[in-house]
Amino acid sequence: MKLRAKIVSLGVAGVFLTAAVLVVVVMIQRARVRAQLIEEMDKQARNECAAVAKGVYQMLRAQQASLNLKLESDLKVAANTLTHTGEITFAPDKATWDAVNQATKQATRVELPKMMVGKDWLGQNSDPAQPSPVVDQVKSLVGGTCTIFQRMNDAGDMLRACTNVTGNDGKRAIGTYIPAVNPDGKPNPVITTVLEGKRYVGRAFVVNGWYHTAYEPIFDVNRKVVGVLFVCVEQESVKEVRDSIMNAVVGKTGYVYILGGTGDQKGKYIISLGGKRDGENIWEAKDADGNLFVQSIVNKGLPLKDGKCDFERYPWKNEGENTARYKIAAVSYFEPWDWVIGAGAYEDDFQDAIGRIDQALTHMLYWTIGGALLTLIVCGFLSGFSAHRIATPLRRAAAALQDIAQGEGDLTRRLEANTKDEVGDVAKWFNTFVEKLQRIIGEIAVSSKTLASSSTELSATATQLASGAEETTAQSATVAAAAEEMATNMNNMAASTEEMSTNVKTVAAAIEEMTASIG
Repeated sequence: MKLRAKIVSLGVAGVFLTAAVLVVVVMIQRARVRAQLIEEMDKQARNECAAVAKGVYQMLRAQQASLNLKLESDLKVAANTLTHTGEITFAPDKATWDAVNQATKQATRVELPKMMVGKDWLGQNSDPAQPSPVVDQVKSLVGGTCTIFQRMNDAGDMLRACTNVTGNDGKRAIGTYIPAVNPDGKPNPVITTVLEGKRYVGRAFVVNGWYHTAYEPIFDVNRKVVGVLFVCVEQESVKEVRDSIMNAVVGKTGYVYILGGTGDQKGKYIISLGGKRDGENIWEAKDADGNLFVQSIVNKGLPLKDGKCDFERYPWKNEGENTARYKIAAVSYFEPWDWVIGAGAYEDDFQDAIGRIDQALTHMLYWTIGGALLTLIVCGFLSGFSAHRIATPLRRAAAALQDIAQGEGDLTRRLEANTKDEVGDVAKWFNTFVEKLQRIIGEIAVSSKTLASSSTELSATATQLASGAEETTAQSATVAAAAEEMATNMNNMAASTEEMSTNVKTVAAAIEEMTASIG
C-alpha cells in the first residue's frame, strides 16, 4: 500500500472510529436519559397523586374536627332543652307502633307506654308541619338533628318516638328502631354503650344517610336507661367538601374518588367522577387485564393511618377508546368516615414532557450522525491533501535516487526544501548528500587526470632505458651475457610499462568522459 493511501486510510479510520464512538455514546446516553426521565415522571405522578390524596385527607380531618365541635354543642343544647321542658315519664295508657327494624326493614307491631316530657306526650307525629316537643326547639336553636328514642324491651331495642329527621317520603322518620343485635349476630355498639349508661359518639347510618352522632342515655328515677337523646350532624353537611373533592383535578384529566371501606358500603362509590355513579358498588370491577383493582385499592387503603399513602397502578380503557391506558392512583384511608380516598391520573398526562425531550434527544442524535459524516468527509479531504503534500517530495527523492542508481547518475538534480517539517529535512539532507557525492566524484576525476600524465612520463622513461640498454650491449662485449640478461629484463619491464601506460590512458579517457558528463 502506498504511503498516501496509508495516510488517508489512517486519517479516515481514526475519524470514523471517533464518530462511531460518539454516536454510540449519544445513543446510550439517550436511552439512559429517557429511562431516568420516565423514572422521574413516575415519581412526579406519584407525588402529585399523593399530594392530592393527602390534601383531601387533611380537608376531611378538618371537617371532622368541625363536626365534632358542633356535635358537642348541639348535644348540650338538646340536653338543656329536654331538662327545661320537663321530666321524662310514662303514661299508664299505651300506643301501638308498627316498629321497623332499620337494619332488616322488618316491621313488628308493639304496644308501648306513652312517653311523656313534662305533661306532653311525645306523640306519634310524622307531619313536619305539626310541631313536636323538644326536637323542633333544638332545630330552631342550632339547626341540627334531634331524636328521642324510647326503649322497647329488656334487650334494649330503641324506637324513634319523636324526631325532626325526615325520610325520603318527606315525613318524620318515627317508628323505626335500632336493634340491640345487628343482623350479623353481633351486639350493636350504640345500644351496648348507652345501656351501660355511657354516651356514644361515632359515625352511624341514620334513616337514609351517614351522620356523626351522639347518643346520650335517658334515665328514670331509678337510673334505669329508658330512652336515648340523640343529636347528629350530617357527615356531608358542608356541600363544599363534596364539591371540592369532585372538582379536584390530578394531572390533566385525573380525578379524586371515594370508596366505602367496610361493611355494607365496602367497594361502593361514595363520590364518583361528576357524581354520576354515586352509590354504585364496583367491588367486583376489573381492569383491562382482568384484575380486581377496586379490591386491591380498598385492601391497600384500609391499613393506612394518618394520611399515609399507597399506590395502585392499573390499565383502564374508557368507553370510546381503542386501547387501555395506565393509571396511577394514590390511596389513603380516612377511618372516621370509613372513606378510602383514591387520587388517580393517567400516566400519559405526565409523559408529554418525556415525548418532547425524547424528540429533542432524537434530533440531537441525528445532528450528531450528520456532524460525524461531515467530519468524516472533511477529514478525508484533509487527509488526502496532507498525504499528497507528504508523498510528493518523497516520490521526487525516490526518483532522484533511482536515477543515480540505475540511470546516468545526474548529480546536478536537487529537491525543493521549502517546508520546515520532516519532509523538508529529508529534502535538505538529500541535497547535501548529492552535493557531497558530486564533490567527491569531481575530486576523483582530477586525480585520475594526474595519474594518466604520470603514467605517460613513466612510459617515456622506460623506452629511453631500453634504448640505453641496447647501446650498452653493443659497446661492451665483455659484459654481453650480463647486458643481454639485463636487456631482456628491461624489455620485459618496457612491455609492462607500455601495458600500464595503455591502462592508465584508458582510465584517463573514462574519467575525462565522466568529468564531461558532470561538468
